[in-house]
Amino acid sequence: MASESFTVHISNIEHNVSQKEIHDFFTFCGKIENISLTPTSQEPNDTLSATVTFQKESAARTALLLDNTVLNGLPVHVAAAASLSDLSHSAEQHAHEHDEELHQEDKPRTAVLAEYLAQGYVIGDKALQRGIELDEKHGISARFTA
Repeated sequence: MASESFTVHISNIEHNVSQKEIHDFFTFCGKIENISLTPTSQEPNDTLSATVTFQKESAARTALLLDNTVLNGLPVHVAAAASLSDLSHSAEQHAHEHDEELHQEDKPRTAVLAEYLAQGYVIGDKALQRGIELDEKHGISARFTA
């Protein structure tokens, strides 16, 4: 287990979504340490909320791109935990250049979003644009292809 965890909060989840579906949806971002899924009220068909904790900051930051992405028919809201917004961008800036195996959280965000699309998920224009802007700003695709 990592010495430090990085958490995002997800709301507006369809009432019949399972913990496995949440895991499958967010696993593209990187390794997940824990998922907590809870109902937002006592009503049986009300939406759910979830907390997803990743092993790496870069995975949590990638998950933030999924805000307003459709999961099982509803656009989910993905927000940073209070402490995540204060973290530096060092994990993104220091990709594992010498690793032979490229970890999911080290892939360019545009590549992660492409994987979502390939799996049949619907990504909002806002999420795609943010991924492209961040990739261009940090030159991640350039390092990935080099």
